[in-house]
Amino acid sequence: MSEWISVKDKSKKPKIGEIVVAWIFKQKEPVCVRYNEDKVGPIWMELIEVDREMDREDLITHWMPLPKLPEKNE
Repeated sequence: MSEWISVKDKSKKPKIGEIVVAWIFKQKEPVCVRYNEDKVGPIWMELIEVDREMDREDLITHWMPLPKLPEKNE
């Protein structure tokens, strides 16, 4: 499994469109997000609709790549 990467580390960031696990500081929980960017900065789009809206005010502090998929279906 990968280690958490700080969003402050600008040398390491997800590729545009990549799905990653992100840590939301206020909720103290991980979520799966699709990474994107615009002129203002990073956009972390949550993939599963839950009982809250996620926007730039939700402080994502860390992210990590998804684990490798299983090679065989059993």
